[in-house]
Amino acid sequence: MTRQGSRPILVPLDGSRAAVIALSAARTLCDVTGAVLHALHVSRRRLPSDQLLAALGMPPDFLSGAIVDQAVGEAEREIPRTASALGAELIVMSTHGSTHDLGRLAGHVTLSVIQEASCPVLVIRSALGAAGAEKLSRARRILVPLDGSPESTACVGHAAELARRNDAELCFLHVAMVAGTLPKGRATLSAPRYLDQPYLEMEAWSEEFLGCCLGFDQQARLDVPLQLFLSRGEPAAEVVRFATEHACDLIVAAWGGSLDGERGAVVKSLMERAPCPLLFLRAALSEWQSPPRESAGTEPRQANFSR
Repeated sequence: MTRQGSRPILVPLDGSRAAVIALSAARTLCDVTGAVLHALHVSRRRLPSDQLLAALGMPPDFLSGAIVDQAVGEAEREIPRTASALGAELIVMSTHGSTHDLGRLAGHVTLSVIQEASCPVLVIRSALGAAGAEKLSRARRILVPLDGSPESTACVGHAAELARRNDAELCFLHVAMVAGTLPKGRATLSAPRYLDQPYLEMEAWSEEFLGCCLGFDQQARLDVPLQLFLSRGEPAAEVVRFATEHACDLIVAAWGGSLDGERGAVVKSLMERAPCPLLFLRAALSEWQSPPRESAGTEPRQANFSR
């Protein structure tokens, strides 16, 4: 049954095997959220029903319960446009479509959509195969990287809602970077200078960090099991390592919508190496400045904060 007020989930289908995996993931999310599943095929001309099914490359029963839409034009433009017109909750895609060139970061359509879509985009690495979609069906641990800026917290509400509906745990990870940039702003809070500070000092930092990032009232309203972890190194590498070692089923991250710059580099690296699906939400970018260098190689450390 569709939950009142739920919005549709859009999955583009191009006839590829990777699109079938994305469809499976989208169906799982619809089961969790109660959303209506919309499948979209984009081509140069509108197709009759029989040709459309052939172009989708799957048996009709695979689309049972879904609304199948068509659009004429370029996929990288029509997918965000359709999602906006539907008021979609999110778009579900694989990194690679019909070309399936795993030697590239992702297909040009996926790269364009994650930058242009006005709604969140869930991306499944094609290299993960069906195992990527299966992770969503049993999601028990959701990872949210937080860099201490207000922008990085834009995804917390979405992550918490998914955790609540899946009875999953939220893991917040803050990485003290070796080099790069940190966001400026009144809500920005970086890691302690030394990660081996006494227990009480680390616990106080944990409370301050979450209060600064989320707002102290919002912490209490999350109403899901949550832990804050602290590590040191390159952000993307640490996120991938943490997700792998802690068997995370989904990574939820906010970014500015551009593949350029520091955050863009992190997004690209996650799309290359993440061991689980990625949910990207666009957030406004702020100005940046360089932080002091830290020594790399420290294992992720739990900050002894949980709810």
